[in-house]
Amino acid sequence: MMKAGSGSQLELEQPAVNQSASTPEAIRQALDLYSIVIDNSEDAIYAQDEQGRYLLFNQAACRFMGKTREQVLGKNDQALFPAAQADMLAATNRRIMATGKPETIEGFFSIAGGERYFVVAKRPLRGHDDRIIGTFGIARDITEQKRGEVALKERNEELERFNRASVGRELDMIALKREVNALARELGRPPPYDLSAIDAASGKDPP
Repeated sequence: MMKAGSGSQLELEQPAVNQSASTPEAIRQALDLYSIVIDNSEDAIYAQDEQGRYLLFNQAACRFMGKTREQVLGKNDQALFPAAQADMLAATNRRIMATGKPETIEGFFSIAGGERYFVVAKRPLRGHDDRIIGTFGIARDITEQKRGEVALKERNEELERFNRASVGRELDMIALKREVNALARELGRPPPYDLSAIDAASGKDPP
């Protein structure tokens, strides 16, 4: 399942693209220096043209996908991801180019190591004249963090179930003690259990 949002803690500045960079090859040349810099990032960083073809793919992205940069550049999402994931990514890119607004999505993606949970911040890629010429983004693998959140949620739910069961057992025990006290009174004996504190806390008058 993918979730979408309008913001992200992931921040990435758009690379400078010359006004003459109007073709995929020219844009790739303009991004060469930027590519060297972003190869030091542990997050996947990429850029795509208006047709969704990859113009930039850093080393972290190559490592996640198990492919070389040469195997990816010029290809689109359909060449890298299962059909449903590729369609979602392509639709997100089209929406960003149409609105000019950044978006953040998160969810499981199929990569070389299997299913991993990513948060992906996407932005419009603009030319020197501010015209949108594609999209770029940064993807961070938060699988272990997500697993920790799921484990914590499961433990909290387990504790809550235990607490409810404990409260239920305690209420059953109190009810049983009341029955024993009532039976003792019918037999003319003193009640064996002192429930005055419980009655006072609940606002009940002691029998």
